[in-house]
Amino acid sequence: MHMALKDKLGAIEKDSAAADADLSLIQPNHASGMRTDFQSLCTLAVSGLARSDLDGRGERAQAILDKMEDLYIRSGKQDHHLAPSRKMYNLVLVAYAKSSNGDDDVVNADNVNRCIALIDRMKKPGAPVKPVAISYNVLLDAYSRLGDANSAQQILEELERAWESSGGDEDMMPCVVSYSCALSAWERSGDPNAAQKAEEIVLRMVDLYHKTGDKRVAPNQITLGTCIALHAQNRYDRNNVENAERMLDWLIQIHRENGYSEDTAPNGSHFASVLNAWSKSRRRDSGEFVYYIRYNSSYPIGYPHHCVCHNQLTT
Repeated sequence: MHMALKDKLGAIEKDSAAADADLSLIQPNHASGMRTDFQSLCTLAVSGLARSDLDGRGERAQAILDKMEDLYIRSGKQDHHLAPSRKMYNLVLVAYAKSSNGDDDVVNADNVNRCIALIDRMKKPGAPVKPVAISYNVLLDAYSRLGDANSAQQILEELERAWESSGGDEDMMPCVVSYSCALSAWERSGDPNAAQKAEEIVLRMVDLYHKTGDKRVAPNQITLGTCIALHAQNRYDRNNVENAERMLDWLIQIHRENGYSEDTAPNGSHFASVLNAWSKSRRRDSGEFVYYIRYNSSYPIGYPHHCVCHNQLTT
């Protein structure tokens, strides 16, 4: 693949050099077939690097991207067959964000900084393409695996602001992946305030869902399950069991709401988190705790303070 790319690059650079010598040779469709093939080859090469386990794959992918940018600039930004696509930029981000040792839970902090630098470059005036939600999601996933919750939170908020300022551009809209990555970062952070931060993120998902009606941003069993688990495991909060139970109540409630997606069904892990929290609570009534669900349509959807699950103390 790289040998074919090198041959194609040599041909295009020779053609570009001739054009530099005689500006009249530069035409929008000049050698367009060769350039289209070159663009496809570059995309395939960068895609292969992003999927590979090769050392330095991020740098190698960016070298291809840099060369395309250089050729595009040398064409006076007229030959769009030489312009790197948004897909190529995102693939380079993926190549950097992937683990250097094959472990999906490990990411190189230096490569994350390179991702940030590339996104900043995309945001500059005159850049061939601008970053979109997918670009930010790659960075959010990397911060999630680093357990850097504060940085993930900042990137999520930047994405939200960018979506607002875009006038609601669909390509810029945060989705459940964006919020799930931020939630995962808080889950891995070990921060005493992680449970509260996670709940605030879910509430922002609800606000965005109610604003747009787009189910791609609706809370689901994974996002709410993360909140349940964080509250249940929060040894810094004396009310951690009640808060975990309250979030489970909310999950049950939204599952009953027709407006939410089908993947809000509570499962065994959600109940196990709450029951396990009760078993570790050392409260006098924990051994007598009986968990049941009371369905009552009078409880409105909204901020999760409306509990429909209760403690029943046996005698």
